Amino acid sequence: MRLEAAGVGSNVARGLAALGSGVRLATFLGADNAGRLARETLIRAGLTGPGILTADAIAQSAVLVDPDGRRQIITDLKDLPERHYPISVFEQLVDGATLASISTIGFARGLLPVAAAARVPIAVDLQATSGLQDSYLTDWIDHASIVFCSAENLTVDPAVFAREVLTHGRARIVVVGLGAAGCLLALPDREPRVIATRAPFGVVDTTGAGDALFAGFLHAWLRTQDPDRALATAVLAAGWTVGFPGTSRHPTTADLVAVDPQG
Repeated sequence: MRLEAAGVGSNVARGLAALGSGVRLATFLGADNAGRLARETLIRAGLTGPGILTADAIAQSAVLVDPDGRRQIITDLKDLPERHYPISVFEQLVDGATLASISTIGFARGLLPVAAAARVPIAVDLQATSGLQDSYLTDWIDHASIVFCSAENLTVDPAVFAREVLTHGRARIVVVGLGAAGCLLALPDREPRVIATRAPFGVVDTTGAGDALFAGFLHAWLRTQDPDRALATAVLAAGWTVGFPGTSRHPTTADLVAVDPQG
């Protein structure tokens, strides 16, 4: 058993920072013991700042991992879905940003139009959505230009879902995680392609793999504007991450070069 700080916002922010991207994190941290652990983790990652606000308690999860690295997550989100993140604080954070990664926690919904009004592109990972019929996620799909999700709970073929997203909203890039089968990349002007998974150290724990994939893609995309190169980096980052237990290890660019010098 292990106790550590995790969560989508933390995982993506730490993944981006480890690769060398500048990050301004907007989130709530609890005043409880778990919140103090999360704050210490973010301090070590250099991710504290004016966007980190205080709540009474922080979300907690129990993550069960089997010997093959597959996981089951049971989460207590406390009151975070009903909270409202101050617009004025987010406006300052998004000023001058090149991209806004806005997760699907409830308090982030009101931040979507703020980023859009500032003309900052939005990226979102829909996680294990069922598809466009999932009305909770409509606002994110409507606003995001980069959309990720897992195929785990999709009710349609991943390529069909990707086309639906590309024609529905502002998305110009859709990536669907296919688990051990790899990732599907869909763009408006060509047929979808699938890239295979790469796990240089084997699979120990898949917790946070999707967040590592997302962070790796965003980091490379911001530097190259090449979705194919960005996805190759993303797959390697996710494959590197699953070789370690938990979500405390995030690859640096040097780590990725060490396992793929030609990448």
